[in-house]
Parts: sequence; structure tokens; C-alpha cells
Amino acid sequence: MAAEERGFAPIFGYIRDETSLVSDALAIDTCSSDACGQRYRDWLKQRYGSIAELNAEWGTAYADWAEVGWSDFKSAREAGNLAPWLMYRRFMDWVWADGISFSAQSAKKADPDAMLALANSFGLAPFSGRDYWLLAQANDYTMEYPYEAWGSTPWHYHFEAVRSFSPEIVHHPWIGYRHQEEALHYEPWWCALHGASGVEIYGCMSLFAGNNSWAQVFPTMQLTTRGRIYAEECEPLKRGIGKMLMNAERPQAPVAILWSQPSFYAAFGLTENAETVGQAQARPGPYRQYAYSREAFRQAVISTGRQFDYLCEEQILDGALDGYECLMLPGSFAVGPEVCAKIEQFVRGGGRLIADQGAGLLNGVGANYPDGGPLAGVVGIGRTDGRLGYETTEMAVPLPWLGEMTVKLRGHEKLAPVADAPSYDDGSPIIVERHVGQGRTVFLNCVAGELPDLRGLLDGLPAFADTGSEADGDAPRAYEVVRLDRGDIHLYGVLRDYRIEAGPGPVRIGLQEPDGRHLYNVRTGEYLGQTGTAELTIEPGGTALLASIPYAVTGVRFATMGDARRGETLRGRLTVLADATPGDHVLRVDVLRPDGTVADAYCANLLSRAGVADLQVPFAPNDPPGDWRITARDIISGKQTETVVRVGE
Repeated sequence: MAAEERGFAPIFGYIRDETSLVSDALAIDTCSSDACGQRYRDWLKQRYGSIAELNAEWGTAYADWAEVGWSDFKSAREAGNLAPWLMYRRFMDWVWADGISFSAQSAKKADPDAMLALANSFGLAPFSGRDYWLLAQANDYTMEYPYEAWGSTPWHYHFEAVRSFSPEIVHHPWIGYRHQEEALHYEPWWCALHGASGVEIYGCMSLFAGNNSWAQVFPTMQLTTRGRIYAEECEPLKRGIGKMLMNAERPQAPVAILWSQPSFYAAFGLTENAETVGQAQARPGPYRQYAYSREAFRQAVISTGRQFDYLCEEQILDGALDGYECLMLPGSFAVGPEVCAKIEQFVRGGGRLIADQGAGLLNGVGANYPDGGPLAGVVGIGRTDGRLGYETTEMAVPLPWLGEMTVKLRGHEKLAPVADAPSYDDGSPIIVERHVGQGRTVFLNCVAGELPDLRGLLDGLPAFADTGSEADGDAPRAYEVVRLDRGDIHLYGVLRDYRIEAGPGPVRIGLQEPDGRHLYNVRTGEYLGQTGTAELTIEPGGTALLASIPYAVTGVRFATMGDARRGETLRGRLTVLADATPGDHVLRVDVLRPDGTVADAYCANLLSRAGVADLQVPFAPNDPPGDWRITARDIISGKQTETVVRVGE
């Protein structure tokens, strides 16, 4: 197929739609064949030097490699050791990713330029085979579902992991599955500010255009209401803003959140009396904690003007914690000793560590630590029985970041008492804060995802912006600020999440920028002055875009190399004029025929270098002669120029 299609230069090769190892809702361990068993043992031999080394980490007593086989989750639970099952699941993740790589490499033998991927999926599921770190190595591009922008169950939320693990590849997420008008405004901009270079809108083929239809067009080819809204929201992205965002980079985030595949499997394995995925999702337990604590940590970061990246264990072992100031461990039940050592080094060097109950309870393969695990020593707790509780306790607690308040605490580990720490009735500490070397740790002995407000845990960490309502100065949670940089050009997208309540009135955005920089409202073309503060009125689902630059834009100059003839190429140069050397601005160029119609084939978004961009207009032999009008607009400032070019016979 790749050979047959090569002449058509396909944009993407779509290996399969919405597929996985097994259906996400099923709890089926695969595969138990002899072939997979032998391949499993070969895979393990690449990771362990001997069967004794494997036994030491797994807590098993295999006599030789021949005894090592697959294990289902029920057997692992009954044995009280998740390691044989957890590692088989990790092997099947590898098999799944390896299959994708094999398919892609086979196609590339016929078309070396082909971009192949198993492009879209539904997030984490215990038996699906999806390890997004492995998939990032296998896929040439993605077309994932940005569930974080839709609202769904947090088990589905994975787009930010895909963005974190593969920032350099093309992301074209699917949208179009929600019917609220606010969602139609919100989704394209959320995607554009989170690493996408375009969107795929579902439902273009639908002919039913009534209420709750996915259709974008009527059979008459007129746009439906949702089609019109999507077109209006995507238009400025297509006309230059998108190119500007795609050519900017996220600055170093201050916060990393652990995305732990071993902990995800451990969470399912530790959830007692749950034999199906649905049961594990519905019952209070480790599986719910894993998803909801991770989402609570994410919300705490993005609602405080900060950004984050997900990191996995493989990255931490490779030194990826360098540059971050805070690491958050949501539901991180299975953390290996080598990763724990890297985390301790990070904290002692000045980092902040925030974790909730069960952190590091098991090692990286899901086996029990005999002494509570090295992470317990880092956060200053003493484990007494290694069990996780999920009962609810309502009590007054002095939360260091909120003050004393009555809260409902979901579950806790039974721990040795800690001096001066608030405690449960059984003496177990509720919160343990301590200084370790030059850093600090905070251990929340409960499910962090069910605490009322975690934002104060991040106090003192760098933020790109402060947000506050005009009415009372409180920072509303509905606003996310995303910063992207192109040299000295700093772009700030301000998204108002329509799913979260916010107070009336405008939101005040205070950018963490040095004095003297110039601020522009990119979407309105308004110059806001030499300031780092803007008051914006953003409707639910709306997005504002600000640009902070160290100079004022005064205009755009267009110089052509003379007139042109039909069949010849007109060459010109565009220059952004400023009171200092400008950065790499994007310029939108529109070319209009003598009758005023737009010649779409000649229009362009040009990325300048230091404010200078060269333009070429290849007039066709059958283009109409006469006066052609060319306009060039600077995307940041809205400054524009216009010139008339006579095209001769």
C-alpha cells in the first residue's frame, strides 16, 4: 500500500483507528501463548543479568528462566506480589509499541518519507498496551484525543503526556465531539497552545444537521452553526497566529509531574475486589487515587500561572529532573530504588517534592519493599503495615497553605507518629513537611485529589503570570496561562475553561516580565503600553493572546523589485519597523486580484528573521493583468502596509 500511495504524497499514514491490545473496558491478560512466553523470557534476559537478579527485585524464587511465565492479575493479587503480573503488562506494552514500529518500518521500505503512527487512543487502561513513553518512540506523529480540553474521566487524560514525551513531532488532535457552544470556541485554541499544529474536526461527513449533530456543513454546503463557530475560531490561527505559535517554544517549566506506568498498573493491582476496569474506576481505592490525584496536581499547576511537563521514570533516570524546581508524585505507588535515589538527589539539591499516600510503597516492578522503601525516608515517614486505607474522615486540619479548616480526608496509611505533625486518631500523621538538604518535601497522607485546594503547595515557585478577578482579587481557577517564546518575543495564551466557575468581571493578568517591555493584545491588535499587566474580559471558553516584546512596533515596510508580468515571479521584501531591532515576527500577506477577489494561492504566512522576510508571488500566465493589491500585516501588533503592483501582459 505504501508503494501504491507514494506518488500521491500522503500527509500521514494511519496504521489503525482507535485500537488497542484489548478493548479498554476488558480485564483480559494477553498473551499466554508459548511464543509470547519465550519472547517474554528473552525480553527479561535483556534487563536482568541472571535469574538471581530478577528474583531479588521481584521477591520471587524461580530456579531458572524456564519457570518464568505470564501471570494474570487475580493470581498476582492472591499471591500478594504484583511483580510477575506488572512486568508482564510492561512487556505487552513493549510488544504493542514494537508492533507499531515494525508496521511503520515495513511501510518505509516502500516510501522512506512516509509518516506512520497508531495515531489516536483513549488514554490509559490496564490491559490496552498503551505506554505513552514507548508510543512516543514508535509514532512519527499523533492525532490523539485532547480529553483535557473536553472534560471526561481523568483516566482518559493523556494529551499532555503525549505533548511532554514527544514535543518535536507533529500533533493533529481530534476535536468536535462536544456540542456546547463554549467548547467549540475553546478546543481549537487549547490545542494550538498545547503543541498542536492543526486540528481534525470530527463529523464533517454527517448529513444530519439538527440538534446534537456533529455535522459541520449542510447538504447544501452551507456551514452549520457549529461549522461556522469552528471556522471563525480557526481563521485567525490559519492566518498567522498558528504559524507564530508553532514556531515558538515552551520555556522551561518549573514543575514536573510523574507519569508512572508501573504505578498505574500497581494501582489496578492494589484495588481490592475490583475484577473489572469499571469496578476499579467506581470504587474508592488506589486506581481512583492514581487518576484523580494526578488531575488535581495538574489543575493546581495550570490555575496558578505555571506550566508543567509530565516525566516518566526513564526520563528521570536519564537526568531529566535538572531544570525543574518541583516534582509532584500523584498516586505513585511503584517507584524503583534508582528513581528514588534520583529524586532524593533532586530534593537535596534544592528541589521541592510533593506526594500523596502510598508514594514509593512498592518498588519499580510492583514488589513490596521490606522496609517501607527509600522514598519513605526522603519524605520522613515510617510505614507500619504497608496497607492503604480509603475510608473518609471529616476533621479540622491545619493545612499549611490554607490555614485550619474542616475537610473530608479520603484514606490514609498507618504510619508511625511524627512530632509536631497534625495526626489522625490512630496517631498517623496527616501532613509531613520537612527540609532535606537544600530542598523541601511535603507528604499528604490522604488522597490529594480529594483535598479542597492544592494551589498553595506551589507558593514560592516561579510563575509565568498571576491571575486575579477584578471583584475580590482572588485567583480564579478557570484561567490557564500558557507561555511560548520565540527569542525575546514572549507569547501568553489565556484560556478560560468553560467547565470551571469564575467570578464576574474581567480577569487581571500580571505577567512576570521585566519593566520596560511592550504589551500587545494579539487577537484585537491593541497596543496596551509599556506594562506587564492586562485586564481582559474573556467569555467562558474564550481565549486571549498577549505578546510581550522589548520594543514598540511602529509599522511594516514593503519594498518590491519592480512590477511584474504574467508568468513571472514578483519578488519583494517585508520589514517590521520598530524602535529597536525586532525579533522573528510572523507577517500575514494577502494578495488581491484587480477585481478585489483574494488569490488564495498567493497568500502566505511568512516567518521573518529579525523582522525581515522575503516574499515571492509566482503569477500564472493566465492571471488577469492590471493593478494587484498586496497587504502585509504584523501578527503581533496589527500594524500593516499595502502596496499596488501592476501586472502586465
